[in-house]
Amino acid sequence: MMAFVCLTTGGCALSGNEIEAIQRAGAPAPSLVQTTVAAEFRTAKLTGNPQISDLHQTTGPQPGDWMLCFKSDGADQAVRYAVFFRNDKLVTSRPAAIIDGCHKADYHPLEPPLPRWPGSG
Repeated sequence: MMAFVCLTTGGCALSGNEIEAIQRAGAPAPSLVQTTVAAEFRTAKLTGNPQISDLHQTTGPQPGDWMLCFKSDGADQAVRYAVFFRNDKLVTSRPAAIIDGCHKADYHPLEPPLPRWPGSG
């Protein structure tokens, strides 16, 4: 019966355009990435200097359109964080999940580096 209703009303007809490509916003500005990572690094109360992965598009259920990972260069700090962006704005930041791939990312120093305060080493 359902097949009959679908066929006669066209309500179940396939248009051929069921799957559309995801329309992603452009990558965030480098200055936004730098200031966001610096702020999130401080919020996480990490010591040492921030190390970041390359910015790349998100996959699957990740929030935002673009993401990167960051961590401290301190040997005693193994926690990695994921930062997500959309429309040149921060969406969220969190301790990295396996899906984020932060555990296998290549890291490089955040440029420009964070300022060093007197007595901070």
